[in-house]
Amino acid sequence: MAKITSKVDARTADVNFIPTSPATEGTLAKIPGLSIPEHDYISLGYTDDNLTQVVYKMGGSDGEIVATLTLVYDGDKLISITKL
Repeated sequence: MAKITSKVDARTADVNFIPTSPATEGTLAKIPGLSIPEHDYISLGYTDDNLTQVVYKMGGSDGEIVATLTLVYDGDKLISITKL
């Protein structure tokens, strides 16, 4: 069982979610407590082959940032996701 911490509301959710491959937007959408506000643009950041940042914006690529997810790995294993 993974523990996911959200800085937005300082809650910790126990989640029956064990990733078997690098994180994708689809897998992140399934994690409770990390809801993303309405957006129309997503920017993805990678370190090597790992997804390490997801930036959500409203108003296109130059729009306002509405949420950012930072993903941390231990080797190839996703160990935490923080929402700002």
